[in-house]
Amino acid sequence: MQPIWVPTKESVARSNIQAALNRCSLESYDDLYRWSVSQPEAFWADIIETLGIRFETSPRQTLDFANGLDQACWLRGARMNIAESCFQAEAEAVAIVYGGPHEDLRSMTYGEVRQLSQQVASGLKQMGFRPGDAVAVFMPMTARSVAIYLGLIAAGCVVVSIADSFAQDELSTRLRIGNAKAVFVSASAERNGKPLALFERLLEIDGPRAILVDEKVGDDVAIRSGDLTWQEFLGEANSF
Repeated sequence: MQPIWVPTKESVARSNIQAALNRCSLESYDDLYRWSVSQPEAFWADIIETLGIRFETSPRQTLDFANGLDQACWLRGARMNIAESCFQAEAEAVAIVYGGPHEDLRSMTYGEVRQLSQQVASGLKQMGFRPGDAVAVFMPMTARSVAIYLGLIAAGCVVVSIADSFAQDELSTRLRIGNAKAVFVSASAERNGKPLALFERLLEIDGPRAILVDEKVGDDVAIRSGDLTWQEFLGEANSF
C-alpha cells in the first residue's frame, strides 16, 4: 500500500525534523529516534532550548532517572510559568485563526491574546484567587477559552478542564475531584448542530461560582448571586 501523501523535498528541508538533524549532526530520522531513546536527557534538553522555554530558575538537571524510569524527575530545581513562554512572537503576528459553524474565519494576534489573558489573570486576582487555587473551564474550544487558560496559568491557578459534552453527573464529579472554586462557563454551545445548555447544567448540580464568558447574556439566563458576567469579571489589562 502506498502512502496517501509524501512531502516534497522542499517541505522536508523546511521541517522541524530536518532542522533537528542539522542541529545535532545526524543523518536520518532513524538516527534521531535512536538518539532520543539512548540519550533522552540530551534529546529533551535540546528540545526545550529549541522551543525557547523560559525559566525563572534554570533546572539543575533536565531528566533524572535516579529512582528508575517509572519515577523520572523532570527539570529538577527549575521554577517557571509556561504562560511566559507562549508570547515570544511579534505582537502583530497571528496567534489563533478561528470561527464557529456559521461564522467566517477570524483571527487574534499574539498581542490581543496576551492582553486578554492578562485581563483574566487580573480578574482572578481581584476575585481573591491565589496561586494553587483550582478553577474550572466548562466551555467549547474557542479563542477566548485559550486566553482564559493562559490567564489562569499566568495567575498560578490550577486548571480543571471539562469537556462541553459532559452531562451533569460527569460535570459534578470533575468539579468535586478537581476541587474547583469557580468555573468559567458558556451559557450555551452547539455540537453537531444541537444546542448544549452548559450554564443550566451547572445550575442543576449547584456548581461553584460562575463567570459567564458570553459577550452578552440573554434575559432567559438566571444568574445567581455571586456569579459574574464577562464584562463584570474582566480586570485592567495592565494591572497584573
